[in-house]
Amino acid sequence: MSSYRVEYGKLASTQIHALLQYLAEQASTKIASQYVDGLIAFCDSLDRLPHRFKCRDDIRPGLHLANYESHVVAYRVDDKAMRVDVLAIYHRRQNYEVYF
Repeated sequence: MSSYRVEYGKLASTQIHALLQYLAEQASTKIASQYVDGLIAFCDSLDRLPHRFKCRDDIRPGLHLANYESHVVAYRVDDKAMRVDVLAIYHRRQNYEVYF
């Protein structure tokens, strides 16, 4: 099975960094690192079967949303380029739909 390349957009990268800082301040550096490492591993796993999560064309054409613990990962799949673009990561209580 061919695998897709997972790329992180600027917003997603910024959000991951901010989440790491926030969790380190609220809990500990160890907990923050474990959570963010798990989140990144989850996003990286989109390289296989990226269409396994529902496409939300009702929000934005081609937008996929996947849940990781308390966060929602927004991404799109480019089948021609064999690429998954991680667009953004929001806390599930945020009204993330307004950003799209």
